[in-house]
Amino acid sequence: MKIINIISALLLCITVPATASEEKALNEFNKAIKAYKTKDYKSAESYLKSALKYKSSDGNIELANGKPSYRWKDGPRGKERYVIGMTTRDYPYYPNRLAADIKAEKKALIKSIAINIPKSQKNKENAFGIVIGNANYDHIENVDFAVNDAKLVKKYVERTLGYENVDMKSNISQVDFQTLFGNKSNGYRGKIYNMVAALAEDESNPEVFIYYSGHGSPDPSRPGESYFLPTEISRANMNSYMDTAAYSTSDFYASINRLPTNNVTVIVDACFSGQASGSGNSLFENISAGSLVSPETVDFSSNLKKAEVMTSTSRNQVSNWYPDAEHSLFTYHLLSGLQGDADKNKDNKISFDELSAYVSREVRLQYTKEDLPKQDPVFKGNGRRVIAELKN
Repeated sequence: MKIINIISALLLCITVPATASEEKALNEFNKAIKAYKTKDYKSAESYLKSALKYKSSDGNIELANGKPSYRWKDGPRGKERYVIGMTTRDYPYYPNRLAADIKAEKKALIKSIAINIPKSQKNKENAFGIVIGNANYDHIENVDFAVNDAKLVKKYVERTLGYENVDMKSNISQVDFQTLFGNKSNGYRGKIYNMVAALAEDESNPEVFIYYSGHGSPDPSRPGESYFLPTEISRANMNSYMDTAAYSTSDFYASINRLPTNNVTVIVDACFSGQASGSGNSLFENISAGSLVSPETVDFSSNLKKAEVMTSTSRNQVSNWYPDAEHSLFTYHLLSGLQGDADKNKDNKISFDELSAYVSREVRLQYTKEDLPKQDPVFKGNGRRVIAELKN
């Protein structure tokens, strides 16, 4: 009975120690704290990611500090000492709070492209822009920042390029693509054609700006063909019926050739590798993206005589995100360039040569610095043409 009482006392007094997972979590969290204090945010985020795998919720963790605590008990041979536990201490464990602090500090270091948007020297009443952001897909991975990109691009087209007529469409369907750009059967006379034709009646050669951010994809059944993906597309249709379920880039560029103007800017922030931006996962069902024939991102527009074309990637590459800025990497630097950073000779005029060189350099520097997948934007067209004339 005496032994039983002693054991009972031990069980009552011993503090339940932290689990092995909690100890590992705290160890990774403490490493994150040290990295954070030296502004090494990349290492801090890596340690936090590891810590959260072991323990996902914030809160103190109780650990033994290595010093035994004792209870003295009288026995027949005098005082006997029983070790009944270890003294403990609460250690702070707040990885989610630290992650939020790091995100806020990193964002504060990023140059804002949403303020101080420069104003154009010219007010272009006869220009037309269409901006498309496909972010929310029903059956495949989303493109997280596509709508954010499109909203801010619209502001730049209006203010920095001076366009009075700019439409924005988000999360559009295959029918929407057909309605906007037309198809072969109707001579590519979609809504955009009709709008540009109306403007051309008042002034010849009106300026047109077309921007798309969202998924693109190769066709597994037709090597070398590529498509813009509508938001309702399914994996099954992507595997077998891409030509009827998506909108062909061949049709897209044919529709631009059909426009009654020779003054078109095309910006495509999408990749055609078959991989999802961010995760790098295949968009297809039971098909590896690496097995697909990815088209050249601009070669399919080689016969395009009416436009300057910028695409966010080269062949077999993905368009990286810039989560801290809440934009894609390409569009962030595109707008930073239009904000004035691309004006290399400081003449308040930004040519396509200046803009494409700036964007390519900044994207390359960032993907190299942050160990992101390789991404090399492509430009084709008249580099001497001026895209923006900024007010002093």
